[in-house]
Amino acid sequence: ADALKLITGLRADDYKRTNEQTGQGYTPGHQYTPYGGLIYDLNGNHTLYTSWTRIFQPQTVYDRNGEVLDPITGTNLEAGIKGEYFDGRLNASLAVFQIRQRNRAVDDTSSPNPCPGSSWGYCQRASGEVESKGVEAEISGEIRPNWQVSAGYAYVSAKYRKDSDPSNIGE
Repeated sequence: ADALKLITGLRADDYKRTNEQTGQGYTPGHQYTPYGGLIYDLNGNHTLYTSWTRIFQPQTVYDRNGEVLDPITGTNLEAGIKGEYFDGRLNASLAVFQIRQRNRAVDDTSSPNPCPGSSWGYCQRASGEVESKGVEAEISGEIRPNWQVSAGYAYVSAKYRKDSDPSNIGE
């Protein structure tokens, strides 16, 4: 169908990090991050879309044992509608999303402050699973030649679904 389009992709990551002072290295190995999306043209002005991707993001922070935290992993799901008006001079979008992330760095308040090997702040620990849900709206356009304006709004609610600290769940 001409109105329906499938988009797929794959990102290849090969991340290596070495602390030049200690010689300590960190290599999470080869990772592949897939992406997929569907786009459906409703009419000449409106398009529906949905997309999904896996998350892989290496971190550079240390825990109380001097180890680099594991990468942030998870998934991102988004769906929405986009509109184009006045020959492209006005654009609008509305989207809903859900992001699930594991291993996000958070302060380890039970660790020393400053963290050993650092001159400031707590050591970090990997959080459990955090789910963020929200909605985004944006409008942008050309109100006069060479004069662009835009406005946006985002609402996000993030909560722990799992964590090593049971008091965090639901917070």
